[in-house]
Amino acid sequence: MAKGNFSGINCIKEHLATTYKRCKPATVEKYAGVLYNINSILRENGLETQPRKIGEDEVTFLLEQWGPLEVSTKEWYLHIFNRYLKCFKNEIIDDMQIQLGYDMRPNVDWLSDEESDILMNTRLSPLEDTVIHLELCLGLRVSEVVNLRIEDIHFSDDLTKRFVAILGKGVGVGKWRTVPFHPLREEIFTTWLEHRAEMVQKIRAYNPS
Repeated sequence: MAKGNFSGINCIKEHLATTYKRCKPATVEKYAGVLYNINSILRENGLETQPRKIGEDEVTFLLEQWGPLEVSTKEWYLHIFNRYLKCFKNEIIDDMQIQLGYDMRPNVDWLSDEESDILMNTRLSPLEDTVIHLELCLGLRVSEVVNLRIEDIHFSDDLTKRFVAILGKGVGVGKWRTVPFHPLREEIFTTWLEHRAEMVQKIRAYNPS
């Protein structure tokens, strides 16, 4: 690592360039989205973002932030984060011996890390790519993806205000939460929205009502 190149963003870029140098660009961007999201959460809450210095406090805080997610999603995020930290000789996640328990649906056949890699390397339609990103990379439940509206995806020139608003489980109508996404992820959403607009235009040309 170059001297002085210690910011979280620069470290992530270095990790992606070395660890995933043989992966397809689309796959690298999906890993990048998870790591940039983690970096933003830590930075915005005044925690350490330099991977050599990240400790138990930062990991514990992230686990609390991921509380509503399925265990399999938390395991996937932790795997990506652990691989990043190990790239900088930080073994804190292994040292903590984290036990995440079991999902509420133990009979579901969850994807392994290898299967997730294959899925992210597969050519997908704009809609399929969006759904996979929402579920695998942002941790949304299937029902949350189905109920997502266009107005729930918030774009902004302010990088800290790009997020997906999600109506999740809860008493009554449910509980709202926000999941930030990195600018690299914006292309996935805009590609789908452009594709959707073309579909709507074709349908209205055939039947205006």
